[in-house]
Amino acid sequence: MPAAYYVYARRRVAIISWESGLPDLPAWQAVFDAVMADPAFGEGFGVVSDWRTAVEPPTAEFVHGAVEYARTVKRSATLRWASVLPPHAAMIDAGLVAQWLTETVGLDYKSFTDYRAAIAWAGRSEEPEATPAG
Repeated sequence: MPAAYYVYARRRVAIISWESGLPDLPAWQAVFDAVMADPAFGEGFGVVSDWRTAVEPPTAEFVHGAVEYARTVKRSATLRWASVLPPHAAMIDAGLVAQWLTETVGLDYKSFTDYRAAIAWAGRSEEPEATPAG
């Protein structure tokens, strides 16, 4: 797998830490399938994809495929998806495109540059929300 993930039941969130390279879409989907199948991952949990080590943005094809996958596997109306991005303009732009695309299909997604803020938002924590990326 091109990533490691951890399910934090207390925070109601799974965190996926990606390696520096962008995986192909089937490898990306396999990681999400593993998270969704994990018995510790419950209904309504959020998912945070940590891309802070990424050196280049995903392609438009990857973003579209990821949004379509997320739309088809959405387990409940309360599931939130977040990405933590490095503070590079191209990565933030890709996150904003993903946000726009997810809004058009009814998904709750935001991109962040702040790791803790992404976890708080995705897990619906009572901690104050920081400003999303962009």
